[in-house]
Amino acid sequence: MDRNQLKLAFVSNLKGTSIWNIYGLSIFFAVLHPVRGLFLSLFPSFITGFTKFNVDFILLMFPLIFSLTLMYELLPVIIFGSYVLLFLLSSLLYSSFSRQSDGSTAKKTLADNCSNVFIYFVRATLNVVTAAAILSVDFHVFPRELAKAEWYGTGLMDVGVGSFVFCNSLVSRASRGRPRQGVARALSSSSRTSLELLILAVLRTMSVQITGYHNHVGEYGTHWNFFTTLSVVNISTVIISECFSLEMCACLGITGICIHQSMLSMGLSSFIRHHNTRSTLVTANVEGLVSCTGFVSLALLGMYIGKLLFYLNRKSLFQGACRVSAFCLFFILLTKISESVVEPVCRATANLTYVLWIVSYCSHLIAMCFINYTILSALYPQCLEREKALLYGKCEYCVLGDYESCWCIYSNLYREQLYFFLLANVMTGIINLVIDTYHSSKTQSVCIIVSYLYVLTLVFIIVMPKLQRLKAKITTWITDEGRLRAI
Repeated sequence: MDRNQLKLAFVSNLKGTSIWNIYGLSIFFAVLHPVRGLFLSLFPSFITGFTKFNVDFILLMFPLIFSLTLMYELLPVIIFGSYVLLFLLSSLLYSSFSRQSDGSTAKKTLADNCSNVFIYFVRATLNVVTAAAILSVDFHVFPRELAKAEWYGTGLMDVGVGSFVFCNSLVSRASRGRPRQGVARALSSSSRTSLELLILAVLRTMSVQITGYHNHVGEYGTHWNFFTTLSVVNISTVIISECFSLEMCACLGITGICIHQSMLSMGLSSFIRHHNTRSTLVTANVEGLVSCTGFVSLALLGMYIGKLLFYLNRKSLFQGACRVSAFCLFFILLTKISESVVEPVCRATANLTYVLWIVSYCSHLIAMCFINYTILSALYPQCLEREKALLYGKCEYCVLGDYESCWCIYSNLYREQLYFFLLANVMTGIINLVIDTYHSSKTQSVCIIVSYLYVLTLVFIIVMPKLQRLKAKITTWITDEGRLRAI
């Protein structure tokens, strides 16, 4: 068996883990953000520039990497220790603030317009977790139960594409209450994104074929991939959201996923799993084609849910925490019912249970952000009000929009997540072609993963502002050319 076949067998025929383990990881991911903010608040004038990047990496990336590798078995202990550290840092900050405020006991409340900040944080977190996992999965140090399940099952990596689709729809134009543009104009404005995704899809397929890189066809099919799915979802949701209200989009999403599940239950799922010969272009990519219905339905539901979450901006932090937590518990209940009555989670077909699970997982991560900051705002309202920007992951530069001077990892990730994921894929492919990941020791594996994430985030932060400036110039030039032709 050659190296590619060995790697393919290593990531195949896996069954995932319990959804409660995945929720446990999200609790840990959510607590990293306020711990990092409180630590930076203790030393606001000493941690700047490149030092800020290194501190961000140590406080955000190191714990995340170890929770997915060497320390995974100790996850409950890590979560408990993280909350102890959270309260210890907040106590130190509170004491420091009290000394500087001349004994003033006037209490302030934390700003309530934070649900959108939490959504952006969740998107950035899931992107970082995905970037870490796509390389880590090729090493023995990564728990096999967190890798993608072969058919039925819930691994951490099964969250990837679904959470990307759902979180993008949460912050879509329709979710934020922007006025409609009309189908033609909306398609024109979104065509650049769709075209980029299609180009990336073709390039990825070609690169896999040329290099002989191991490709698990059970995920999307022979030629289909993640970028193709995103392109189809993007075009579909733009058209539907321009034709219907958000409430109707939600109804169409529910109807679509119910019809999709009915077809799967009536034999489509069995055909894909047991009788597919992959003799034609359609059957060769049947997983990707069939799952699009589920992902489009997920995106339509996400747009309406995004509207509800942005509405929480008008409520207090405590009310927001209660509502998002109730919403999360409701979808966890629906997921368990669907798992028992309909069929288990299947990412390959994006079935009903998978859609419900993704909604519950992402809302759980948002709910944990609300809960953490609600607790801190109740215990230490003064220091939270004073250091609000740091706690929300913002420095003085990204508050002013000067991202070229900003070294905050998550603040940079808020804006261009697709390109971060693309760069992660390219670096993962290069590492797999150069290094024998299968036979690497645990120490070597962790060193490689840490180095990979460090270089990935550093290159992204340095290069992205320049690429954005170039894109802005190209967009302006295209717009000006179109106006000149019209004249």
